[in-house]
Amino acid sequence: MSENFWKKYEKDIVMHGSKMNVVESCVDRHLLNMPDKLALVFEDEKGRKEFSWSELEKGVNRFANYFFSIGVKKGARVFIFLPKVSEMYLAILGAIKIGAIAAPLF
Repeated sequence: MSENFWKKYEKDIVMHGSKMNVVESCVDRHLLNMPDKLALVFEDEKGRKEFSWSELEKGVNRFANYFFSIGVKKGARVFIFLPKVSEMYLAILGAIKIGAIAAPLF
């Protein structure tokens, strides 16, 4: 792969000064180009859940807004105590979106 291969993709990365928010760069930017395309598949013994980019973004934003509403700040540690359900992954991404450090607890 040439050095120029990544140049066309770099323009889509969301930067805040010298820092990147992974959720903005990996979820929000895909929402603009392909909102109905499959983004996440969660499967457990109860069945399968599929999320489009639009559905994923809505779920992530719900958790981000909740964390923000209870006073979680950038750099705070958020420990998410949920079983392995799809909402756990949305919560982790929601915490990351507001700049918190997320960790699952089982």
